[in-house]
Amino acid sequence: MRRDDEILLVQQGEPGGELHWSLPGGVLEEDELLHEGLAREVREEAGLEIAGPLRLAFVVQVDNRRPEPLRLRDREGIGYLATVWTFEIGSWWGEVGPRDPDGLVREARFVPLDEGTRRLEAVPWHELTVGYMRGELEPGSVHLRRWHADGGVDVL
Repeated sequence: MRRDDEILLVQQGEPGGELHWSLPGGVLEEDELLHEGLAREVREEAGLEIAGPLRLAFVVQVDNRRPEPLRLRDREGIGYLATVWTFEIGSWWGEVGPRDPDGLVREARFVPLDEGTRRLEAVPWHELTVGYMRGELEPGSVHLRRWHADGGVDVL
C-alpha cells in the first residue's frame, strides 16, 4: 500500500522475540478466499479497510526443507511449502493502527519509500519485495525457491 512516496509497514514479532518490519499479511483461514484473507489481515495488522482493484505485484512459492519449526495456529512441523501472493492495493480508508487479535503487531505506519526499503532489506525473506519496490521485478511475475537443509537455495 503506497501513499504518494510512502509505503505501509507493520512492526511485529513474537512476545519476547526480536521485532522486524514487514508488509501487512498473514495466513488464510479455513474457507477464506485470497481477497478475503488479504482484507482481514490488512484490517487486523494496520487498521485499514481495502478496496479493489487489487494488482498482483508478484508470487513466490517456497519449498522450505530447512529444519525450522512451522508454527501456525494448531499445526507444528519441520519445513513447509508456502505460496506468498504480494499485491498492490488500489484504495483504502480508515485510521492506521494495529488491531491484531494475536498481539504480534506492535506498530503500523506509512514510512518514506527509501526508509521502507532499508527496513525490509534487514529481513531475509523480503528480498523479492525489495526487488519489486526498486523496479527489478516484472509486475505479476512468479518466483520459485527451494531452501535446502544445508542452507543452499535453488532459484527455479
